[in-house]
Amino acid sequence: MIEIKELTLTLPHMTPHQGERLGLDVAQRLLDTLPPKYANGNIDALDIRLTAAKGLDHNQLVNDIASQIHYQLLNR
Repeated sequence: MIEIKELTLTLPHMTPHQGERLGLDVAQRLLDTLPPKYANGNIDALDIRLTAAKGLDHNQLVNDIASQIHYQLLNR
């Protein structure tokens, strides 16, 4: 299980419900792609910065965020 305790976004066109769904989907994507040692670990904080065009597809946004987190975790 991967739980994202806080995900701060600046996306004016996203509702709180959409933001919550995004966090859940990113956590699921990470669970599917990270090595098992990360599944029950604790990651204090990561700073992920992305530029997202208005109207960016939800799945692509999930992929972009999860990819950045994945990259940072595996290249520490």
